[in-house]
Amino acid sequence: MVVVDVLWSDPKVNHGCTMNIFRGGGVYFGPDVTSHFLTTSNLRLLIRSHECKLDGYEFCHNNMVLTVFSASNYYEMGSNRGAYVKLLGPDLKPQMVQYSSQKRQSRILTLRDEVGKVLYLF
Repeated sequence: MVVVDVLWSDPKVNHGCTMNIFRGGGVYFGPDVTSHFLTTSNLRLLIRSHECKLDGYEFCHNNMVLTVFSASNYYEMGSNRGAYVKLLGPDLKPQMVQYSSQKRQSRILTLRDEVGKVLYLF
């Protein structure tokens, strides 16, 4: 159950921890929880995912938490960018790379392609 809690937990603005009823698992954790976790674990940054962000990423909790979401156009075309993080240099400084996938242009299928597609279904 601890793994589920870790995977489905989300940062919030307020201090403390509360149940994450929206997801049905995990908790909402505040900047005080993040600071305590990073300090006791001797870490500087918590990188997480699984939460759509309009720009593909978002820092919160005084830049101690980075949410990275790689699926651009998650809800529909143009709804959000995707991003990934590069950790650079000996200090592992995060550098964000944003992108937006474009809708693929479909080609007109030949009769042979159409027949092959239909035969494949059977």
